[in-house]
Amino acid sequence: INAARHLNELLKDILDQSRLNADRIVVKREVLPVVGMVAEVQGLMLPSARAAGVNLTVQPSAAANYVVADHVRLRQCLINLIGNAIKFAPRGNVTIKTRIEERSRGDAVIFDVADDGIGIAKSDQDRLFKPFSQANEQISQIYGGAGLGLSIARELARAMGGDITVVSAPGEGATFSLSVPVASPKALQAA
Repeated sequence: INAARHLNELLKDILDQSRLNADRIVVKREVLPVVGMVAEVQGLMLPSARAAGVNLTVQPSAAANYVVADHVRLRQCLINLIGNAIKFAPRGNVTIKTRIEERSRGDAVIFDVADDGIGIAKSDQDRLFKPFSQANEQISQIYGGAGLGLSIARELARAMGGDITVVSAPGEGATFSLSVPVASPKALQAA
């Protein structure tokens, strides 16, 4: 069953990557509750975290209550980031935090996914977001994976008006930050 599930996820990733390459991904603009999104994803990822011996915690902020994003695609991005954190921090800790960041073109909610895992060298970080690529060859051999998840997640984040960035160092874990636009008062009234 696990092999079939893994193959299904790989096929979905390949299809998503080909749609992104062809500019054929449709992203909805929905007003979504930040706390609800975090709770949903935490509930989905808790079994994986427990199976890996990882302590998965949430530290939400009340700074912004709603974002404008595609529910399915935002969930996909968060699941990817949390899944990677769990994979690279076995028997460690993964924390999901939310915060608001003021920007000139509109405020954003930042979903920080932090782990205390192996970390990533600065020189390897750009490769993480390229399709079919991982930080280095050893990562692929030890941890597996097709190297599609982060490239897809970043492209989806950008399609929703946000981005994904990383801060990390070897042996110090990693923090991946997913930004999405804060829902404006006008968007909230229309919802």
